[in-house]
Amino acid sequence: MKKQENYVQIKKGGRISSGFFYIAQKEESGMISCNIPAFDIWFSASSEEEATHRAKSMVNTFFRYWILDAGWKQFVLQLHKLGFKTSNHNFTIKPKQYGKPKTITVRQTAP
Repeated sequence: MKKQENYVQIKKGGRISSGFFYIAQKEESGMISCNIPAFDIWFSASSEEEATHRAKSMVNTFFRYWILDAGWKQFVLQLHKLGFKTSNHNFTIKPKQYGKPKTITVRQTAP
């Protein structure tokens, strides 16, 4: 089985893209319990389609909270706490770098 990769990519101008997977389990009640291990997010949905949509919405909400409410520095620290690292672990993300035309990709090393 191919390992599913979790990543967050911060692009020029602060645009963010991400890759993640979620785990779904159907309960006796008919609801689906879901977990996004990369971001430690839990939620429930009534169908598989709703679960997929809700997973994307929950991750977008995670980004919005940490970037807009907590700030870039706290966002980067939270990603680090969740196990996301740059490919060059000696690379340090500094606030001044966010305005530069550079793409920063962090991948989760341990969910």
